[in-house]
Amino acid sequence: MNYIKMWCTLFFLLSVCLHNTISQIQYLDTTEEVYNIAGIFETNAKVQTLAFNESTPHANLDNRRLNPSLIYPPRTDSYSIWRELCKHVDIRPIALFGPQSAIGDGAVRLQCAIAQIPHLQATWQPFDPDVEREEEEEEPEAEEQQPTEEETNDEETENADSKVEEEPPIYKNITINFYPDSNEISLAYAKLLKYYGWTNFAALYEDDFGLLRIQKILAEHTDQYPLFIRRLDPEGENHEVFKELMSYQESRIILDCHVDRIMKYMNIAKQLGMIDFYQHFILVS
Repeated sequence: MNYIKMWCTLFFLLSVCLHNTISQIQYLDTTEEVYNIAGIFETNAKVQTLAFNESTPHANLDNRRLNPSLIYPPRTDSYSIWRELCKHVDIRPIALFGPQSAIGDGAVRLQCAIAQIPHLQATWQPFDPDVEREEEEEEPEAEEQQPTEEETNDEETENADSKVEEEPPIYKNITINFYPDSNEISLAYAKLLKYYGWTNFAALYEDDFGLLRIQKILAEHTDQYPLFIRRLDPEGENHEVFKELMSYQESRIILDCHVDRIMKYMNIAKQLGMIDFYQHFILVS
């Protein structure tokens, strides 16, 4: 239900801006305007896909209709996503949602910039200084010199008898992420650790992005205490990692993993007797 509410909000905001958008529009015999909205989803993202489809009808206005177009790349790497986008070039969407993984985000953002359409996200994304730098460069300079009154009058005189050509609209690369800022989330977790008084604890993660999230939390928390940090294998058993936790007598654990594998790791901890009143877990997912 939360996913559906989120997509409804996104589609409503997009619908309000449709009349100002110059895009590829399909005209039907009923004069109904159909706007394609493309969404990139992983094959196992069934909840997000359902929310995307169910939210689309709620954003229709008068004779304008949003048509969801789903794209399922075989893998989450940049090359696979880029190839899948090229295969669906006939969709010609006015906006693109996704992907859920931060790995292929750069390829999607580049294609949206080339097509001059908005790129919308709703997932965790690492801080990208290149994106911030591009946005700063696109902002007009505050100290730009303004023409004097005489120059303005001369220019109007020169163009009085000439036909002024309309300048083409200038598009700005737009990437909007409705997910909270990654640095703000790390700061929130760090404050939570301080509130609970966690001085020593263990941190478990699955991939490089998980390690990045853990590092940001630790950087905001403290560097005065030794920590137990281990990488989990999403396809492995991981019993040895949890046994090592028991040998170090760690009862406070931060777990960063895919939401679909939370119960897998919790079951391992339960088998080893690590689920009781003395064990504390914080899930960073």
